[in-house]
Parts: sequence; C-alpha cells; structure tokens
Amino acid sequence: MLLQGETDGTRPRNIATNDEFLDTIKLSLDNEYVVMGDVAIGEPPTGTKQEVNGKMIEWYGFVRLIVLVRASHPLSKDYTSFKTVIAPFGDKQSMYEPHVYPKDASPDKGGVCVVIESLDLVIVCCHLYGTNKYGVPEKTFDAKRRFQLRHMSEMFQYYLPPGRLSNMNKIVLGDFNFRAEMHPDPEDKVKGGRDWQSVQSHLSKDWKGGSKEDKDTGVRRLFHRHDRLNTWMVKSGVWEEDETYGEGAGEEQDTEERENDEVEFGLSEGVPEVLLNTSDAIAEARGEFCYPTFTFKIGDKKVPREYAEKRTPSWTDRVIYGGALTLRDVGVERKVIASDHEPVYATFLLKQATT
Repeated sequence: MLLQGETDGTRPRNIATNDEFLDTIKLSLDNEYVVMGDVAIGEPPTGTKQEVNGKMIEWYGFVRLIVLVRASHPLSKDYTSFKTVIAPFGDKQSMYEPHVYPKDASPDKGGVCVVIESLDLVIVCCHLYGTNKYGVPEKTFDAKRRFQLRHMSEMFQYYLPPGRLSNMNKIVLGDFNFRAEMHPDPEDKVKGGRDWQSVQSHLSKDWKGGSKEDKDTGVRRLFHRHDRLNTWMVKSGVWEEDETYGEGAGEEQDTEERENDEVEFGLSEGVPEVLLNTSDAIAEARGEFCYPTFTFKIGDKKVPREYAEKRTPSWTDRVIYGGALTLRDVGVERKVIASDHEPVYATFLLKQATT
C-alpha cells in the first residue's frame, strides 16, 4: 500500500505504517530531532509465501525514507520546504485481492523521494530488481535495473522542472542490487558455482597469505574491476576510472570493444538523470575498503558474518551523491544484524551559500 499524505491542521505529514521502526529511531535520538519527511511504498511483510490467485507470493516490507532534522535547526520549522514523491516500478502481485497493480507499477520495488526546496536537495531511497535465477548472466538483470532507474527519473521529473534533477544536491541510496561478477557464463552462475567461488576467494581471510594490505588491495581490485554498477558508470563517463585498481576502462577502445560494451551495458540508453553528476561514496572510501554487504547467512550472529552461497557476494547497498555535498565518512555497520544484508552509512557536509 502507498502511504497517503495527511495533515493534522498545522503541517503536512505522511503517516507511517511501521511505527515500531520509527519509534526505535526516535528512542536512539531522544528529542533532539523531529521527523520532517516520512514516505514509503510497499505492503506489510507476510513472513512466509502465501498463495494468491494460484501464485505463491511473499512481501518483505517497505521501501521507506525518513528525514529527521535537529529541533534547533531553522529547517525544523520550515514545513513547506519538504515535498515527497513516490515511484513504484515492481512487478509483484498484491496480497490484497482483488487489487491489481498496473504493469511495472507494483510497490515491491521502487523509489521514494524527499525534496528539500530550501537546500536544493533531493534524497532518494530505492530498491531495484534483484538477481532471482541461477544460470543467468548479470547483464540480463542489469537491463531491468537500468530501466527502473530511468523510469524513476522520469516520474520524479513530473514534480521537478526538466534538467533540474541532474544538477541538484542529491543523495541516492538503497539496495541497487547491482552485483559483482567475474564469470558470466551460465554454467558458472549456479549456486556456489565458479563465479561465487572466484569472488569469495578475493574476500577470504587467507587470500595471498592474509596481510591486511593484501586483503584491502584484493577487495579494491574486485570492486573496481568487477562491480557492475561501477563499471557501467565508468564506461558511461559519469564516474572516473580508478587509476590504481581499475582496468583502464577510460582508455580509447576499438570498434569491437565499444560494441561489446553496448551489448553488456546498454550505453546508448544514456544514464538516468537521477545518477548524472554524481559520485559513489563506497568507491571513495578512505582507510579500509568496505567489503560486500550482501549476501550473508540468515541467523548467523557472529561477527564477521559468513557469506551465503545463495548469491555471489556483492556491493548491492550504495550511497551515491552529487552537487555541493562533501563526503565526510562512509562505512558498513557490521554489528547490526537484521537481514542478509549489512547496513551502509555515510555522512556529508552541505555548505549553503550566504547572501
């Protein structure tokens, strides 16, 4: 179900359907912060698969974005600056009969957005199409993800003037679901197969004898050469190739290489406006590089957790930013165990022009 805007007579607001989650956040921040934006799409989690119209369906919850502002900040009183936008683009059937979502408009996947007009800032939380079959190369799933990002950008443009989204201050975060892939052949893409084993070998404690420097080099090289979101954005010319760990994707290519890249990454489609003029926080991490945040064994409570064989370990969870924002810190909170992902965090500084 989509959250509908309501009002209490003094300020616009969205009513959260999962108050336990919001209450937990409020408890950790006490009364220093107030909620200025709360927008979500989805349906309540079912816990297990249930049959609906002959299909087994399971819902996992909401794509949700909550924006809190320090109570002492002037923005906490500027209610009119905050606007919310939703962009559902999934394909899952609703649990609520006889409700039927339009094609590519189910809220099991999608993006939610809070625009803060006074800061010229847009914050987007999204969940894109997942890899859900074995024996299929990632380029098949990437095509769906790129379509969803374009669709999301187009829906946001209904509420923002043409061209504005690409040049705003922005933070785009969530489960992008792009994967690391070393071996794309169908026979290598089975559960625990050659692709999984090759990626896992770069993450093993025993890789190259196990010195901290060697491990960090191996993880960085894996990311810059085999993470498919990074490779797509580098080959599209939006992000810069890493001079130390990359493969020279920015070098001049011959005709065959360009044609292969077009097939692999759909370069002629162009980059969705929501990702233009951006950088990837994880790629710019200083110090120890972030390990892949997915997929971990569910129920595994020890830290560090072990990667599950279900899917190839990947950096599915990202924080992308652009505009006048300065990245201050990015990392993974490995002690928070709530799913088969590990949460990513980032902090930014936004300097406002003074008049």
